[in-house]
Amino acid sequence: MCPNCRGPPAASGALDARSLSELRLSDTEFAQFRKDAPPASMYRSLVDQKSPKLKIIGFNEDTKEVLKLSNPQGEDYVEVPWSSMDSVLWIAQRLEDIIHVSLHHFFLATDDGVVFKSLGELACTINAFKSRDQIGGWASSSYLVFLKLALVLTLLAHADLPSYISSNLKTHSWWHLEPDATSSTDPLEKCNAEFHLIHPEKSKDWSAYLEQRQKAVDAFESELSDFAGEDLSAIHEHIDEGVCAALGATDLEEDEQSVLHDAVVPLIVDGSDDGWGNVSRFDVLSRIYSPTRPKSVDVYLEYHYRTRYSSVEFFCNVWYRANTKMTPDLKTNIPRGPRAMNGFKSLVSLGLADIPPGRRWRGIDEREWNLSAEQLEGLHGLLCGTGSDGIAENISRVALVRLLLGSVGFVLDVAEHNGDKDEQIQVADLRWEGTDNSARWLGSNIRRICDISALEQDDHDTDNEVDEDEGDEGHSDEEDDFGRRDGCSHQ
Repeated sequence: MCPNCRGPPAASGALDARSLSELRLSDTEFAQFRKDAPPASMYRSLVDQKSPKLKIIGFNEDTKEVLKLSNPQGEDYVEVPWSSMDSVLWIAQRLEDIIHVSLHHFFLATDDGVVFKSLGELACTINAFKSRDQIGGWASSSYLVFLKLALVLTLLAHADLPSYISSNLKTHSWWHLEPDATSSTDPLEKCNAEFHLIHPEKSKDWSAYLEQRQKAVDAFESELSDFAGEDLSAIHEHIDEGVCAALGATDLEEDEQSVLHDAVVPLIVDGSDDGWGNVSRFDVLSRIYSPTRPKSVDVYLEYHYRTRYSSVEFFCNVWYRANTKMTPDLKTNIPRGPRAMNGFKSLVSLGLADIPPGRRWRGIDEREWNLSAEQLEGLHGLLCGTGSDGIAENISRVALVRLLLGSVGFVLDVAEHNGDKDEQIQVADLRWEGTDNSARWLGSNIRRICDISALEQDDHDTDNEVDEDEGDEGHSDEEDDFGRRDGCSHQ
């Protein structure tokens, strides 16, 4: 007996080789299956008759036949209700109810080759279902419902997976430009062909630049290959969006923007969200290679957000390092503390004041902007060069700061004139809790170091909070036993 659906046992092996028609349970068998292993009621409570529908189609004749048997009108598809606050697991459980096949025996795939093989993961469908909208950008599932665009998933038996992925599996490419062929042995000419340099200066360091950047590209492509059959992580998409938004604010030609985009290489992307877009921790290191000089700039983000019983832990630090001497080795060292900064300097620091937790605890922002106008000018010259025939005159200082922040996933709009829309940290599929009150403050500091006159909104501060709780004087979480065992000093 199959331990998952109480049907006939599968042969030994990682994937079940049987067809779905063999695995389909009778009404009596399925009723017993639901009685033996009832799912949580959430999969039913989120939807009703008015909910939008997912169309489930079959991959081959067998899966189409199962769907025909499950459709009252005999069509070779079924429709499953879903919600933008849904999860793939709950959708699969509703599909179980319709086709009478345990979710342990099938996969679901999107029309662009994403295969949901782990249906037990509670991944919010706002993040899980993505499709190109009619204007060419990414749209979340809730936006697709608003546009009334149909969402279609393909039903796969385990045995169908090899055939499906051979021609449908989603893969990813970060690069906008393909390398040109060259037979030259000159390092500069090879760099030109590989990376489409823009008015490069003469230097003996191009050989080291070529070797290191090729290693960085190879390392990142290896990471991208891990996302085959999946959407890229939300943080990767934020980096791409942040870089493109910053470059779109320059006076560069489209092909020059592509050169700069490909010069941003994420080297470390380590972190997590809860599957619903709430970020808890991220460490991101990106390297921005100059397209004109054999130099680079590293940008490192460390983000931490954790709610406790009566308080919040939060910090968000962005560091940068100017790599003025190019070496052939690919090193990814990061700041480890005040005594081991590894050449990094603080760009900006966001956090909360160290106030003892308790019922009267409130979040008080502590913020430091540390990048000076002189330091920004140095980074601009390092990345963009200084010659009038290069790209320096086409990349503003504001655009460069946006590029630095965008390279680690912060997509920030910056107002440069009165009447421009207020600063906003674009969140898309991720929510950077703790940063939402700092967008105007960030914009004000960027204008200051870029020699842009203060705007009217710079005089308004929306970040201050008023403590209205006058009770519980002196209470602290330290007095509670919440979440502790005897002898444990940790919350």
